[in-house]
Amino acid sequence: MTDIPKTQQAVQLVGPDELVFNDSKEVFEPGPHQILCRVEASGLCFSDLKLLKQFSTHVRKGPLESGIELGILDEIPSYVPCAKPTVPGHEAVVIVVKTGPEVEDYKIGQRYLVQADYRWLKTATSNGAFGYNFEGALQEYVLMDERVITSPEGDSMLLAASVDHSAAAVALAEPWACVEQAYANKERQTIKNNSKMLIIAETVIDDNALGDLFDNYGKPADIWCHRRRNTEFNQNSSRDQRRIRPR
Repeated sequence: MTDIPKTQQAVQLVGPDELVFNDSKEVFEPGPHQILCRVEASGLCFSDLKLLKQFSTHVRKGPLESGIELGILDEIPSYVPCAKPTVPGHEAVVIVVKTGPEVEDYKIGQRYLVQADYRWLKTATSNGAFGYNFEGALQEYVLMDERVITSPEGDSMLLAASVDHSAAAVALAEPWACVEQAYANKERQTIKNNSKMLIIAETVIDDNALGDLFDNYGKPADIWCHRRRNTEFNQNSSRDQRRIRPR
């Protein structure tokens, strides 16, 4: 392994629509439970643009409220909630270059794909995540803490990656996993009770046409149907909008 520099190049988000290139960002020294990794590759995602636009109001940029002893967060310089500058990039492949004295499960030279979502670490309306309220991979080196990246069940959010595949190919596993997870997530398997539903269609929706959907997946409180004409969504056309009461 080459010598680890004191500073590095990094892309940072510092406010809504404010992105800066920092060519002298500190490379953090790992604490007792921490892992310093060299970033091998990082993908770009549309979610990064949402973070750029929303910044501190993004649900995954808020402070953690549960799932970890909150005092631990004071020991992690890469924990950057709220208005603190952050480093985006959550489709990452990293190589361990240094570990703290209490770290046993990660060894220098090991290569990992980062699983970015820390679902047990709750913010007010979402959860903690790599590349959001924890710094991500659009930098040369990134610091992680094993008390953050280890789930209550003992699963690590660093997934061993073979050297037989390119860094770009490994990094693409993260967005593909998101697609699969979208169909497996229990939070998305039913219609939320007492919710509102908007249906946009190119034909009139019969009041009884949605019966099977509601019987199997639950009923919203209100449904608004909008008939689309000429591929344009005309919000002011009351003739093409109507309300359905689920039975």
